Amino acid sequence: YLPQQEVLAFDRNSPEPAMVGDTLEGLSRLRSDEGPHLVVTSVYGARHRIMAPGTLDRAIFELKVGECIEREALGEKLAQRGYRPAGMVAKVGDFAPRGGLVDIFAPGEEPLRLEFFDDEIVSIRHFEVENQRTTHKLESALILPVSHLLLDEEAELACLARVESEVLEAGLDPDLVEDFSHRLEDRLLDDGLEAFLPWLGPTASLVDYLPDGTTTFWMDPGRLKEQSELLDGELPRLREGRSEREPVLPAQEELV
Repeated sequence: YLPQQEVLAFDRNSPEPAMVGDTLEGLSRLRSDEGPHLVVTSVYGARHRIMAPGTLDRAIFELKVGECIEREALGEKLAQRGYRPAGMVAKVGDFAPRGGLVDIFAPGEEPLRLEFFDDEIVSIRHFEVENQRTTHKLESALILPVSHLLLDEEAELACLARVESEVLEAGLDPDLVEDFSHRLEDRLLDDGLEAFLPWLGPTASLVDYLPDGTTTFWMDPGRLKEQSELLDGELPRLREGRSEREPVLPAQEELV
């Protein structure tokens, strides 16, 4: 099941990391497992533009026991993928550096705890949030993103170039470019930056992740058509409302 994110395009809020993580985990399985697969989603889940397959491949990374990585660099990689620093991890999308430990709540039932000696990972284990007890020891772990945005340097430069072009073309205040640059640098993933997904790099739809020859079933096509039409009516209103404060935004057709 690929859940529909609880906020629509142009919403000023970002979707919950846990929900995005579940979706990206499912999409990753579609690309890595032979199947067969049964994929269930909503109209919006099928229409909304998402992280492109190649970007998802680039966003997933593996951590191994014996690997050396600076904790600051690890924190930067996590922030680029939608993770947020916390005192203690409590939900998917949290990470907590504490001395020689780094806890990461990646998509899944339990968070990970990485133990370091200097910059070397000496152990990786799952643990329970409630009592901090270890449940499983691992030799490696895959870290999936919890945002459709991969805010690396390449994506930021591409987006800033597009914002600057739009500002100049519309004759708007040039300070808008600097303000947006600060938002990207601060990684404010809770203020609706997902609206700029198409300017950060290539996007895709769910169909782009499905294997060739996939059979599609539409449950209650009449009702689905109504839902799609309601979506088409709601999105322009959301975009117009947001454009009062943010005059530079992607077009609706770039997101849905």
